[in-house]
Amino acid sequence: MFQYLDVVQLSASEAAHITSVLSFFYTIGPFFSALISVWLAPDTILVYHYACLLGGFTVLALGSTGVLHSRHNLALVYGTSGLIGYGFSAVIPALYSFVQRHFGLDDRVCGLFAFVSGTFSLAIPLGLVVVSSSGEAAFEQQPMLLIYLQLGFIAASLAIFALLRLWISVEKRKK
Repeated sequence: MFQYLDVVQLSASEAAHITSVLSFFYTIGPFFSALISVWLAPDTILVYHYACLLGGFTVLALGSTGVLHSRHNLALVYGTSGLIGYGFSAVIPALYSFVQRHFGLDDRVCGLFAFVSGTFSLAIPLGLVVVSSSGEAAFEQQPMLLIYLQLGFIAASLAIFALLRLWISVEKRKK
């Protein structure tokens, strides 16, 4: 992903190193989240993982607009990649734990989770290959499209999570 960003002009090797940082934090993140889950509820874990994701993608997106010069600062790009990797690392397990805690899980709910997450995962590649009027893929003309799509999906997920939390708190007050 980072190799194709037009502002940074990274070599394939440097982009691979940045992706390795993202993958490293994605891999070790569940270990730290498991330790933290002893003290924090799944709701709180989801909030701070969403905050990591929103913060990381916002820094990358603002860097492309010139508001922040984050993508010109290689150390910040590495740090942001680590933050994004850690943010993604425990979202799915925390979501399952959140749903189990508040609604209960069964085969139908787990199947629905798998279907919906697969559908959203499919939407990103389909969005990237949308062909423009010139016949080129949209991603070739606008390399930041992936960052913007991810930022949009994360914002939508956070909004849905906030609405669920509001609904849960209203239901608890009724009882």
